[in-house]
Amino acid sequence: MPADARELALRLADHLGIVAREWVDPLELIRIGVERDRSDLDLAASTLVVSTDTVALLGQLSALPLLLNAARALSPEASRTWQRGYCPVCGAWPSMVEMRGIQRERRMRCGCCGSDWLLPVLHCAFCDETDHKKLGVLLNEEGEQHIRVETCATCRGYLKTLTTLGRLPFTTLAVKVEALNPWSMVLVRYCSIARTCSGGASWPFHMYK
Repeated sequence: MPADARELALRLADHLGIVAREWVDPLELIRIGVERDRSDLDLAASTLVVSTDTVALLGQLSALPLLLNAARALSPEASRTWQRGYCPVCGAWPSMVEMRGIQRERRMRCGCCGSDWLLPVLHCAFCDETDHKKLGVLLNEEGEQHIRVETCATCRGYLKTLTTLGRLPFTTLAVKVEALNPWSMVLVRYCSIARTCSGGASWPFHMYK
């Protein structure tokens, strides 16, 4: 395991253009990739003479084989009874939501390990808000009704949501999240206008309570 981890870490470091490869510690990178502690990221970035974002990516990719194996061990029962906003396997926040199947089950998806778990509708993943008056949905009037953005007025958190027939494979999860990125500008506009307007703002998206 350590030899394989070191080979993977060094290959990733090479692809990311890291020159100080002698300072690459594979087990430390795996720990950083799992815990994602800001101070550890800053320290590793200083040691490797790269940006914090580069270290974060290196750590996440180094930890990916371990996280994927851990995610496979999550039982279907545990994924349905977890009832928390963060991932039951690695503790990361969800990167998106799938409204899955005919029954439209609301499944959180982890972008770090690929796990998915059930969370009830009208339940903010970030602050556990359940008041329907503080939870909303942004929809596009011009189409794409299978895409929406869930919003929370309490913590100002949001999650991009995609309607799917089945569970998205982890290999396509990042592609789907990236495809939803244009909605980020809509969210920026929503968050800035919502603080100064009482509901009379005009845009191609509405907040449905």
